[in-house]
Amino acid sequence: MNRLRSGAVILAAAASALLAGCGPMSSGACNPGEPGCTAVLGTALAGDPRFVGPGMLGPALPHWPMFRHDATHSGRNGVAPPPSGFVAWTALAGGPIWSSPAIGIDGTVYVGSLDGKLYAFSREGRPLWTFETFANVFSSPAVAGDGTAIVGSVDGHVYAVKNGQLKWSVPVHNCAFSSPVLAHDGTIYLGTNARQVHAISSEGRILWSFTARLGFSSTPAILPSGEVMAGNDDGTIYVFQHGKEKKLLGQVEMGVNIRATPVAVNGVLYVMTENKLYAIENKRN
Repeated sequence: MNRLRSGAVILAAAASALLAGCGPMSSGACNPGEPGCTAVLGTALAGDPRFVGPGMLGPALPHWPMFRHDATHSGRNGVAPPPSGFVAWTALAGGPIWSSPAIGIDGTVYVGSLDGKLYAFSREGRPLWTFETFANVFSSPAVAGDGTAIVGSVDGHVYAVKNGQLKWSVPVHNCAFSSPVLAHDGTIYLGTNARQVHAISSEGRILWSFTARLGFSSTPAILPSGEVMAGNDDGTIYVFQHGKEKKLLGQVEMGVNIRATPVAVNGVLYVMTENKLYAIENKRN
């Protein structure tokens, strides 16, 4: 058990170390990812207005703010320096860790544990705070530009926590294995075992909900063109328009439950089912 716990947090530490090794801001304003721009993390970039507030303004994400890095779940950070090959630090939680870590713009590492807690560690591995829910935290947190961490718990709630203090919680009527995905404007999308996918505002208000035949186990993906794709256990990918009003654009029948998280790359959605990998073209682009 200790190996499982420490191994999981080693992943968080390695990710934090990966980002912490970046250089200082280059002279003059620049955008992370641009040739010659060395801005990745640090106090100067932490004050960038694109990363202050409920969402993340602009496409450049030099940190790791949610499950698989971004709303398309690319799993790739093209700005961070290459890994160093050594473990910077380790830490223990009070239970096994199934959650993937998220990393804030200041290097803070957020991770959930089956002890029902959300943990925050500094980029050097120092425990900063914990927040306790009422059940296991399987899903991965997402962190907004202002340092608010959003996480779902098996206790049937979504929590927004900043500096270890509760900002708001939203009941979602059943456990959430799906991880929250954060849009640039701060809207949060999350699926639950109550057969629903929710759109939640950055203030903790449910904007709309959609009910399917079975539960949503996978994490929704947001395409650059604005479509929100959510795979359901009933074998259907439901396609919504990102926004404050519920608008179902269509659905794709796969015929087998969809529990893997969709990945969007260059307008193509890749979805893994029990026995096949599908590539679905987004013809709306």
